[in-house]
Amino acid sequence: KNDAFYHLIQSKLFYCKGLLEEKKGEYGQAIDLYQKAQDALSHHKNSAEATYKVTLFSRQYHALAYSGDWQAALEKGTEGLVFMNATVDKKVHTDYIYDLGYINDRLSNYIEAINLYQQSIVLYKTFEEEKNADLGLAYNNLATVYNKIGFFSERLKSLEKARFYWEKDNTTNPSWLISLYGNMMKLYIEYGDATKAKQLFTALNKVSNEGLQISNVFNKFRLNVMYYVFSNQSAKAESELVKYSALFSTLSQKEKEQNIHFYLAALLEMADYYFQEELDHQALETATRAVNLAKTFQQSYYEMLAYTKQTKLATAKKEYVTAIDLLDKALAINDQQPIGLVNVVNILIKKGNLQAKQNRITEARETIIKALSVLAEKEITSPEDITITTFEQQHSSYFVMALKNSATFYEYMYNQTHKKEDAKNAKYLYEMAAEVFGLYYQNGEYNTNLNSFNKEINEGVYEMHSVLKQPLAPEILAIIEANNSQVLRNEFERKHFQFLSTEDSLLAQRNLLQFQLKNSEKDSQKELKKAIEEIDSAIAIKDPLMQSFYNERINLQNIQSHLTKDELLVEYAVGNQRVFA
Repeated sequence: KNDAFYHLIQSKLFYCKGLLEEKKGEYGQAIDLYQKAQDALSHHKNSAEATYKVTLFSRQYHALAYSGDWQAALEKGTEGLVFMNATVDKKVHTDYIYDLGYINDRLSNYIEAINLYQQSIVLYKTFEEEKNADLGLAYNNLATVYNKIGFFSERLKSLEKARFYWEKDNTTNPSWLISLYGNMMKLYIEYGDATKAKQLFTALNKVSNEGLQISNVFNKFRLNVMYYVFSNQSAKAESELVKYSALFSTLSQKEKEQNIHFYLAALLEMADYYFQEELDHQALETATRAVNLAKTFQQSYYEMLAYTKQTKLATAKKEYVTAIDLLDKALAINDQQPIGLVNVVNILIKKGNLQAKQNRITEARETIIKALSVLAEKEITSPEDITITTFEQQHSSYFVMALKNSATFYEYMYNQTHKKEDAKNAKYLYEMAAEVFGLYYQNGEYNTNLNSFNKEINEGVYEMHSVLKQPLAPEILAIIEANNSQVLRNEFERKHFQFLSTEDSLLAQRNLLQFQLKNSEKDSQKELKKAIEEIDSAIAIKDPLMQSFYNERINLQNIQSHLTKDELLVEYAVGNQRVFA
């Protein structure tokens, strides 16, 4: 005990025992041993053990995370930052920062996760030897966070960088590449970018099946079916499904249970394709097959999705009783296993619309109010009980769709009943959809479907104002024009970003600050607004017109001030089905 290194040796003994317990999955015992190692180390007077100290904290937060206590892992990891100095091994330091990013990611601390992932990326790039695998992983996880907060464009850029680094490293895990190529291909399919989707499809199939785990082989099958459906190669999609089925039949029961979700996803892709091509028999057969498999393997979520596919077919045939019965089956699944708030809402909205078509008016109204209550996460009695605050923390286009579809219901009801109250409800919900669309679109989302969706919302707003003979309020006009501008801006960015002088990172930073501002407490908003102003100034210097492209909002009074008493400005708004002046 009098030896200068006694406590250090004792600490490392506890540390080694902790590693052994952790390897066996005995995380509670490992945590206790790591703590004893840390307690012993506190008596060691030599300060030259910084790398070991940090490594010890690393093992502690790993064990805590593996045990499921992510908050304690964050606290322990943050505590260890105090010992980070210039003597700590560079790789240990960088991995530590990356790990903290991952822990924050798991705890939904998205801004902190993004900052830490970005810090780790900067550090990995300073190594003399290439850290391609680590850089790819950091960018891939960064993309995951951007996806969670709805930053669509930043997600895609991060995935492209992950691909760049992983493809440079011959040792990259093939399953990582398959997952990456699949995520990117899906995004390009959403964009409608056939050329890039094909490039990813080709890259995906260059990954040899030899030596792959069965789950990766099945994932490749699913992604191939998705691509063939997207590119209208139905014969190839069907052929892929035949091979898929043959392989599935050879698996053990356990392997089937582990991989059934890939198979079900492929079947539902195919069912959708048949429905779009009006091949009703094939669509019903495929969706029914999916229902039966989902039941057999207790895949509640996919059972719900399969019922909704069958509902589409029944609705198209005007078999409304059958369609409602199928929707009820889908809803009943939520009582056993949650299927997600948005799915519940949209199923209820579909049910309400079908009840209206059956002239079950009272029931239809009750169903839509029930749907809106689920959306608001509280009991409501009127659509006007839904407010913008309900959606400020949501980052999905599905919430916009739910509002638009609810508005469409009330528009349909007005056309049937000519009750002014229905027109007012439709107007309110269309305007709310426009406002929520603006919140969602600020995150950089762009695809051709959402452009069309924006037009549908605008049409609904204009139609209801026309029906009610009300002039368009300056506030809603500003929202509509801002949404139109954002759609055009994001399309422009996607196609012509390389011609801008403003750095990619500046715009990404601005988007993040805007996200923080929307989700922050009042006491921190002043500082965030100041930071945004500073970035705006930097953008204005590099691209003088860029700032107006981002910030200029249409102001009705401002437009009117430029007109003489003998002048009138008429704007033509082109929708998907109608044109309004």
